[in-house]
Amino acid sequence: MFRGLFLKFGQQEHIEQLQKQGLIYCNTFEYFQKCENKEQHDPYENASEILKGKNCKLIIDGKEFEVDPESSIGIYKGNDPNCDYTNIFCTAAFSYDSKLVHNHNIYDPSLFDFGNTILVIHDIEIFISRMTEKLEDLKNKHLIDNYRANPVEYINMDSYEGTWGPFKKSDKFKHQLEWRLALKIPQQKEPFSFSIGSIEDISKTSPRQNCVNKVIQNPSGTYNLEI
Repeated sequence: MFRGLFLKFGQQEHIEQLQKQGLIYCNTFEYFQKCENKEQHDPYENASEILKGKNCKLIIDGKEFEVDPESSIGIYKGNDPNCDYTNIFCTAAFSYDSKLVHNHNIYDPSLFDFGNTILVIHDIEIFISRMTEKLEDLKNKHLIDNYRANPVEYINMDSYEGTWGPFKKSDKFKHQLEWRLALKIPQQKEPFSFSIGSIEDISKTSPRQNCVNKVIQNPSGTYNLEI
């Protein structure tokens, strides 16, 4: 079980929906492949394999194109069981370690590019438990095929070649410290959402201008973000 804090950055309306209704909004991988926001755009989202341009040919509709030998190519395989997830929910995750406890600058301010409001989930164990219970119910009702949740592994793309998937990203995104939930939903081409009920008892929110980038320790021994 991941031990730490989840920080979700977004617009006030969406953050309130997450806190008051427990609305888990899972966008499509295709959205992140194509969106223009520099903090979200990633053409390699959920690729099955990363190959370098050296000794590679790119052929589209029978026409061959030159490939920069220093570039990376994401190979998408719909039949790869590790890469057929369709939707993801993302949040920043900060573990209980010395960096979290002692470093004043806990998160990168650029994360506010996602929106002007922050949600701090200070009891991750309860949050994940409620989410898992709902996901199991969705599986039993055949609304989703499967799900998986993990922190993202950040990879140096200069020399990497190998398998990819929904839990690997370029290290240019490493400041996001992302934890994500990935869903497999049959024939899903649109965002998918579900509710786990209010999480007001295990979270708090703040507008950007009131947020202090500093962790404080609770009497119980857990930690929270000073707001």
